[in-house]
Amino acid sequence: MTNTYFLIGLIIAIVMLALVLGVFSLWARTIMRALKGMDDAAFIKSFQALDKAIVSSVFMVQFFAPVLVLGGLVWYAYSQSMSGAGFVLAGFVLYLAAIVGTMAINVPLNDGLQKVDPAADKESLARARKAFNEPRWMAGNALRTYVTLGAICCLSAALYLQL
Repeated sequence: MTNTYFLIGLIIAIVMLALVLGVFSLWARTIMRALKGMDDAAFIKSFQALDKAIVSSVFMVQFFAPVLVLGGLVWYAYSQSMSGAGFVLAGFVLYLAAIVGTMAINVPLNDGLQKVDPAADKESLARARKAFNEPRWMAGNALRTYVTLGAICCLSAALYLQL
């Protein structure tokens, strides 16, 4: 890999992470705000539909592919003793934190809500929504949003150092 390919790889990684950041931000700034005002049945039914729609092969590639790209960039940056290697590693670690946070916080909450019958009685729906724990989900989403933004900033610094 030449430095030109490395620069292209950094740009690709930044764009890939920006796409993921957009998804996380959209959930926080739009989707969850819209769902918050709904009654329990509408909230559960809507969230279930949104969650099912996002779990697709396209999103899975979009979500996990940056790890492969960043892993290759970290390896190359360190093998070539590049000045921005630490920033690339930091971006990789931050994005891994976003993935781990998603898997540890958001996905289990999503999966729990998927098991709820939206046609259940009002008391059951209220318990299910409370068990979903919207504040915890939002905190997990904030974590993954900000660490992904941090990863983009680190990769941007690495790119700057290579120019």
